[in-house]
Formats: sequence, structure tokens, C-alpha cells
Amino acid sequence: MFTDTLLTILVIYSFAFFITGILMIILEPKGDENRYQQKVTEYTMLAIGSVATLSFSFFGLTSF
Repeated sequence: MFTDTLLTILVIYSFAFFITGILMIILEPKGDENRYQQKVTEYTMLAIGSVATLSFSFFGLTSF
């Protein structure tokens, strides 16, 4: 029961981080090209990490 609750919270949290990462990529101002590329890379890593966490926690939630 505790594990299911914890994994459910982790699924919601990582999905929210994925949406946040995508929105940050879309809404990043395109001023300085180097800064823009650096920020897009950071936000992409955030989105990829949150998808990995989402996959792991969702798999854990459905396999028990």
C-alpha cells in the first residue's frame, strides 16, 4: 500500500516535470544563440530524465 502510494506520487511528479520541460523549451526566448542552445539542452535533459523516471515508476506500479 505504501509502495503503491509512493509510486503513484512519483508518476504524477515525473509527468509534471515532463510537461514543465516541454513548456520551458517552447517558451524559451530566442535571444543569444549560445544561451538558447544551452537552455534547450538543459530542458531536454530534464524532459528525458522525467520520462525515464516516469517509465520506471509506472512499470513498478503496474508490476506489483
